[in-house]
Amino acid sequence: MLAMMLILIEGCKPNSLEIVENAILNHEACSNKVLDLNNLELESIPEVVFSNCTDIEVLDLADNHLGEIPEQIKKLNRLKVLSFHSNDSIKVIPDEIGDLVKLEKLLLSYNSIDTLPPAVYQLLMLKTLEINWNSLSFISNDISKLKQLETLTLWSNSITSLPKGLGELDKLEKLGLGLNGLSELPQSFKNLIALKTLRLYHNNFDKVPLQIFELSNLEYLDLGSNKLTELPDLFDRLPNLKVLDIAGNNLSSLPPSISRLKNLDRLNIRNNSKLDEEEVKESLRGLNIRSFTHW
Repeated sequence: MLAMMLILIEGCKPNSLEIVENAILNHEACSNKVLDLNNLELESIPEVVFSNCTDIEVLDLADNHLGEIPEQIKKLNRLKVLSFHSNDSIKVIPDEIGDLVKLEKLLLSYNSIDTLPPAVYQLLMLKTLEINWNSLSFISNDISKLKQLETLTLWSNSITSLPKGLGELDKLEKLGLGLNGLSELPQSFKNLIALKTLRLYHNNFDKVPLQIFELSNLEYLDLGSNKLTELPDLFDRLPNLKVLDIAGNNLSSLPPSISRLKNLDRLNIRNNSKLDEEEVKESLRGLNIRSFTHW
């Protein structure tokens, strides 16, 4: 790894752009198709990356001080994994990112991105897209083009609605939408038949969207810290559910169908002050719950 190479260069600081460039040139850091520039305090990407590392398939630029994604990124068109995680000040995704047609994983969390350009929706091989802790308020219906997506996480943005096209992602297994401003889901949501993990914590739901109960493969459901006062008695439609988090709501009772979730392993109901502890324990007596977080 490049970080290890830098340590071997006596008297050099890993935040020096020149040192990074020399390490690439002198040690053939790109020869194994992986270039790790993680946590090197970089403020820009060395130009030598775009001339000497065009064959790389993995580029990790997480935990630096980059302010932009340069247009030259298009030269790395063999990339399968690209990370700009935790650079804080990246605001714009350039159109040139659409040239990375082999990209399977794009990690952009902890930045200042407020818009996904059309180019992102051209990445038809994408399996993982993570854009947590940014400033997104809108997701285009073109998300439907990303048919290979298996993981999509958009935690802590400013999203208040979801496009109908989201329901066309029939390979999606993990969806993270916590810490947004959602109060409803599109009807097409019920078509996410492969979904196993759904995180909707810290939103504005005052009712559980019924579309969720069409997702029979769901194993993990997080509805914590919303505005729920009751739950539909439909949980037996989720026979594979292993984890249910409904903490931090305003529930006064649990529906009988929860007691029929034979695969339920973890249940979090804490911070629902109107729930009766003894009543809840009695209703769940027949379940073998390994982790039960309550009062």
